Amino acid sequence: MKRINKYISHCASALLRTLSQASVPAALALALLLTLAFNSCHKVEIDPDLDGEYAIAFDEVTTKAIITDETLESFKVWGETEPGTANIFNGVEVTGSEKQNNKYTKWSYYTNEEDAKYWEDNKTYNFFAVAPSDLNLDYNATNGYGVEYQVPENMTADPVDMIVASAQRKTEQITDQPESVQLGFSHTLSKLQVQLKKAATNEGQAITIKEVYLYGMKGDGVYFFNTGWSLGTDAATVYRTGLAVTLNGSYQGFGEFLMIPQDLLPDSIYLIVSFDYTSRDVTTPRVQIAPIPVDDDGVKKWEATKSYTYSAEISVDQDMIFETPSVENWISNNEGGTIIIK
Repeated sequence: MKRINKYISHCASALLRTLSQASVPAALALALLLTLAFNSCHKVEIDPDLDGEYAIAFDEVTTKAIITDETLESFKVWGETEPGTANIFNGVEVTGSEKQNNKYTKWSYYTNEEDAKYWEDNKTYNFFAVAPSDLNLDYNATNGYGVEYQVPENMTADPVDMIVASAQRKTEQITDQPESVQLGFSHTLSKLQVQLKKAATNEGQAITIKEVYLYGMKGDGVYFFNTGWSLGTDAATVYRTGLAVTLNGSYQGFGEFLMIPQDLLPDSIYLIVSFDYTSRDVTTPRVQIAPIPVDDDGVKKWEATKSYTYSAEISVDQDMIFETPSVENWISNNEGGTIIIK
């Protein structure tokens, strides 16, 4: 309890100086001192040393992801001093415990002191974390820790990003509370955006988009912290349905699709657009299918942390016409894409 006693002593000294300057009677000063010292200065909620030991704490998190400081509410952590044992943390959920300005400033993994984990002398600690917290890690003797992921088919609602972080901490002889573990989360997925517009040849006629599909890409795999993605073999389909967007001559966005990074082959991944075509008060359902462009002038692979925009012109009289895809770094809110969660 050295750290707590030292802290209380510091607070008590400050209180005594304040009470003395205010000329408070001695008896009243003593009563105030005893009350305030333990109600205001006794800060045991920030993981101080408990019974001479120092608890592991998570106080600062950074993220370069769509899950931001205002939306990241929990993550799971694995921690160990021996590879593959998870002898410190084994899929323990860490949740935001205190907010300031809509951002979590404190994180907690236990409510009872007996569930706290403590630093040990002369150890090398490795931590692995993943969000959202319904995902789990498995250990592979060859590739280390990995997380299985399946791209959700229905992306009509905003898709959920998968982010990961790792950290290492080495201890020597511990004599004071070590710093909290700092985790820097980053993307593991690629972001795709689809933009559509009506061809000039269909001016005066209505084209209303009903559904947008992408088909043919790899939709499952395992992300290993040490080596990256290991992809499955099955072709996947993802979609956004329930749409009713009438096109005009300018590009309109149709949401985001989060994909597993992968190499692309020509004529392997298709954009499928279902729409209603209305002319002279007669509405006819139509479907157009076209491969996304993969050539020397296009995109040959999807990379993590990158955002790809595919823009196509829809016409009733001819196939979809694609522009060259655009590629940007996937960042959030501020330069560099780093958001601090203390």
